[in-house]
Amino acid sequence: MATSHPYLRRATTFVLVAVALVGGAILLLGDSFDSARGDALTQPVPLAARIAACVADESMRLIDPASERCHPDERELASEPTAQPEASGPSAATGLAGPAGPPGSPGPAGPPGPPGPAGPPGLPGAAADSRTAASPGAVGPQGPPGPAGPAGRAGTDGVSGFEIVTAKVSVPGRQAAAGEARCPAGKVALGGGVLPDADSPRKLVGPEEGMDVVASGPLLPGTEGGYGWTATVKNTSTSPLPVIVAAICAVVR
Repeated sequence: MATSHPYLRRATTFVLVAVALVGGAILLLGDSFDSARGDALTQPVPLAARIAACVADESMRLIDPASERCHPDERELASEPTAQPEASGPSAATGLAGPAGPPGSPGPAGPPGPPGPAGPPGLPGAAADSRTAASPGAVGPQGPPGPAGPAGRAGTDGVSGFEIVTAKVSVPGRQAAAGEARCPAGKVALGGGVLPDADSPRKLVGPEEGMDVVASGPLLPGTEGGYGWTATVKNTSTSPLPVIVAAICAVVR
């Protein structure tokens, strides 16, 4: 007889072990099904038995592990029994919900959120009615006078040294003549004129009788002799005409 290959013997051994384990499980399940009630067939069947087999090179036999043992040239293979699930009692009914507890204390304020976008502009308000505008209130009482202010600086002198300077001029008949009235040094002419001499023995009926004023005005600055007044008169009569040229002089600071 030819010696088999070791790999073939090992494969054969594995096949025999698988067949033995499956066969033992079928036998155990068959016994459980035979002893179970008809309404219990739909329930899971726990396997509490232990399956064992003795395997040689090309042989296998099932044994009862409780009373048998494998030979020295055999290898024992056994399955572990499955754990029995603990029986659970009937589920209790759900009780009524208890009363709500008191509200908890408020938590700390959160950080401020980012500013929102700007809203659209509002509609313009209605114009105020003049009839409903508030009337001004009554005038309050006058307040007390304030304290006197500090004295001002001394001002410069204004016009001073007022005087009238005159000059007499005799105008021949039917001719014209000019006269000047000069202000003293340091004074200026503020005004002037020409008029008939009241002390003359000739009495004119009116100021224009026999007298025409050709020119009358102040002496221009820079002229020789300083400020004053000048006048030119024409005598329309045949007799001499005495007149007075007057200048109003004063000191101006």
